Amino acid sequence: MHTGDFGDKNIPSVNTTVFAQAIIDNFGKQPKHNPKPFLPNFYVTPTNFKLEHNPMLQSDLRDQHKIVGVDFFIESADQPKVIADKCLTHASESLKLVTITNRGTQVWPSGSVFTNLVNQFYCRFETVNEAPLSQDQVIDLYRSLAKDFKICSLEVLNMWADKKAYGLAQGQ
Repeated sequence: MHTGDFGDKNIPSVNTTVFAQAIIDNFGKQPKHNPKPFLPNFYVTPTNFKLEHNPMLQSDLRDQHKIVGVDFFIESADQPKVIADKCLTHASESLKLVTITNRGTQVWPSGSVFTNLVNQFYCRFETVNEAPLSQDQVIDLYRSLAKDFKICSLEVLNMWADKKAYGLAQGQ
């Protein structure tokens, strides 16, 4: 039995009222094809928890965590090369400017002049040889970059053990 909008076209269809009545007539019955097995009711004991504090879930790798860089999201109408030249004055021997992206596409050190830009970039600084970076060093770099750019936000680049916990830009 089926309605006109689905089912085997070789079997005549029925209207919605007849189809609905067939469903009602089958309440409580097992289907002929692929019936679910009968499962007895199980007694359930309700459990009431009175928590004294919020549960804290922590990674097993928290002792192997380190910051290895930072993405600074800046606002600028300058071209990528000009932004890079300014950023390079704030880099150091241990903290290098690695890439500049715009809308997720790398625009420095390489990139296409055909990439349409918006006035929001991120400038990625990474430590040499994945050396740990302190939060004080991140703040110092923020203060330094803020002299040349409006910084909208930042994202620290974390590693747990030997795994990077951040993605790469398209083209990086």
